[in-house]
Amino acid sequence: SAASGTAGGAYAPKDSDEYFQNSEDTNGRRGTYRWEITDGHVTTETFTWAYLSDLADASLGAAATTDNDLPPATNISAVFDESVFLAGNETNPHRLFWTKRFQPEAVPTANFIDIGQASDPIMDLAATVGALGALCRTTKYYINGDTVSGFVATESPDRRGTPVGTHAITPQGVAFVARDGIFLTTFVGKDMEISQKIFPLFIGETVNSESPINWDAISTASLGYYKQKLYFAYPSGSNTQPNRVLVYSFTTGEWFMYDYIVRSMFFEESTD
Repeated sequence: SAASGTAGGAYAPKDSDEYFQNSEDTNGRRGTYRWEITDGHVTTETFTWAYLSDLADASLGAAATTDNDLPPATNISAVFDESVFLAGNETNPHRLFWTKRFQPEAVPTANFIDIGQASDPIMDLAATVGALGALCRTTKYYINGDTVSGFVATESPDRRGTPVGTHAITPQGVAFVARDGIFLTTFVGKDMEISQKIFPLFIGETVNSESPINWDAISTASLGYYKQKLYFAYPSGSNTQPNRVLVYSFTTGEWFMYDYIVRSMFFEESTD
């Protein structure tokens, strides 16, 4: 905690441990710098400066929490149960973090669980009804619980993961891209394949002049769902960015495709 007087000379020095050192000892004696405090003596400052103290302030009371730690470095997020869940940490790629409920800026250090092994990183998070799904590279997990008792991860009975961090929420389940096709999952039952008719594209075959998926650039692919149609933008052939869009109709069960350079997909209900 920091405090300063009314003197115009109060300042904030460089953000460095060399400058920011505790200027209050365990007996509450204060000085502009810690070295000004001598045991047995109470230092009286000639100027009113800002001072730094890491001693607990009993007057704050129980209302002031001390576990509002900053979020970790991650690149995957999802909102579930009024908390933000985070994954994609470089040091712990299998670790799932979560914020305080209604406080997305606060992540207590104990708010995490490790899912599986670091060799099978979390690729994506999908919020579903009553649970959160974690899609890893080789498998996936069903996560439930609450912010009071904590969260637990249960591996899906259908051990199929994804090489790309994208998914789409559909009325029939969460759509995701696997090495052997596009599937729908509820995370608690068997996956349902919807890509049988375009399966050759997933195993490197050219069909009717349609080039297969470029798996070396699959991280650029994306999925989207709108009005009973699933859109899959992917890099084909030697392309390193999505240049083809596959569209699946849940009404007819058929696929159609067209050329289109895609960076990301979303929809706006108000503009259709």
